[in-house]
Amino acid sequence: MPSKSTIGNALKYHATQSSRADCKVRTNDRRSSLPDVESKVVEWVLPREELGVCLTGELIRKQELSVSATLKVPADQRHSFLKGCDVQVPRKHGLTSKLQDDEAGSTPPEAVQAGRNEMQTITSGYESADIYNMDETWFFYCLSPHYSITRNRPHGGYALHRQRNATKMFWRSDWR
Repeated sequence: MPSKSTIGNALKYHATQSSRADCKVRTNDRRSSLPDVESKVVEWVLPREELGVCLTGELIRKQELSVSATLKVPADQRHSFLKGCDVQVPRKHGLTSKLQDDEAGSTPPEAVQAGRNEMQTITSGYESADIYNMDETWFFYCLSPHYSITRNRPHGGYALHRQRNATKMFWRSDWR
């Protein structure tokens, strides 16, 4: 059972909630200076977010500038982005930066085998020196962004799992 002071604090907080600076409702309802641009950017972001595409602040910023140019918004009225200010549109629509976790074990084995066969077909016309081997692939594997802007929390784990899993994969490929 909560104490009297806890109940009192809850009632006091509820009474002042709409005027509090830390209340999300207050910040999420702000009008945008470019509502057409904002709605187009959100229309672009949501389908990609559902597909699991890694969205970064830089990518959303570039899309917003592209939409502004398409809608012929004058340059002096376009949003200017300072470092850290590119999160306003995503935050307003419930999108936040989440840790991205893409482990090699999350891909279906059939898709991996089909991809291998396709890669072998594509690279069969090249010389051996021009084809990346597994050691060089390691560098590209670790270059994906660690964070993605999304509404949903990605499935468990953290980035170090990805590197450990990749190390195991390479070790096994060398010793089989």
